[in-house]
Amino acid sequence: MRSIPSWTVRALPAAVLPLLLCPLLPVDRVPILVVLVCFGVPLAVVDLRCRRLPDVLTLPAYPVVAAVVVATGADVVRAAACALLCFGANLIVHRRHPDSLGGGDVKLSGWLGAALGTVGWQALPVAAALSSLVTLSLRLSPTQRGPTVAHGPGLVAGAWLAVAFVP
Repeated sequence: MRSIPSWTVRALPAAVLPLLLCPLLPVDRVPILVVLVCFGVPLAVVDLRCRRLPDVLTLPAYPVVAAVVVATGADVVRAAACALLCFGANLIVHRRHPDSLGGGDVKLSGWLGAALGTVGWQALPVAAALSSLVTLSLRLSPTQRGPTVAHGPGLVAGAWLAVAFVP
């Protein structure tokens, strides 16, 4: 009998806990939070294991997030502007310091920005700070291997927390 890979045991709470919290959160935010979990957890797991955010997981989130933005009646212009702002800011960092932020992180930040835009402009700095804290905690983790750290899990966690709890 094959054993369950340890990463699946660690990823399960990351997928289940946010979904369990959804009934306690504002109803209008639940759809975008579910999208964040469905796309974000697999991306975070892949990034932690392989230091990659593959297009096959990152790019399909764009039309799904756009559909949820429209379906929930969120401000489409604000969501698009937040997406462009997050994408653009991360693209600038990637171009100036490609070793510190990968192209997958840039692509991920675009649809996360749109998700944050469903809440409001105030979610952007909160998510940025939370993302940095999560990434720093990963860097300081005793299980950290190599000179680089996966930033995707921090981006996803920061966005989820900001969408869930920023008023």
